[in-house]
Amino acid sequence: MRQPDTMSWPELSAICSNLARTSEKQWLTEESRQFRRLADWFSGHTEPVQEASLADLASAIQADLADPSAQAKAAAAKEPDRGALRALTWGGKTTSIQKSVLARYEKQQDGLIEQTQLWVCDICGFIFIGDTPPDICPICKVPNSKLLKITGEA
Repeated sequence: MRQPDTMSWPELSAICSNLARTSEKQWLTEESRQFRRLADWFSGHTEPVQEASLADLASAIQADLADPSAQAKAAAAKEPDRGALRALTWGGKTTSIQKSVLARYEKQQDGLIEQTQLWVCDICGFIFIGDTPPDICPICKVPNSKLLKITGEA
């Protein structure tokens, strides 16, 4: 992971947002509120992102599946951290699924999601394309109430 002083504001916003949600799950209401304020502040100071091409997305996914993940897994295994290993495993699985969905989208374009629904697990990022989400997320095993229906244009 890069040092905070080299991270972009959107990256810092995402980290603070994740910390807010983690704090909320631990019933740390004040901490969650403060992390949410930080996330909103960083988010409010970001420049608009240019629309990414499919090639840009594919490149980012490939980079995510490459070296940094391997380094993080080695560090988590060295210092037996089951939580970190679990998160890395989930991340690898969901990134592989994202890669597959992107490849399908390149071939089918909007036809991939026409006449059906798109669902994303709020916990691990699992993507499901279909009318009814599975009862539990196949990656992180949370109930389907955590699978959020995505609406609007992709």
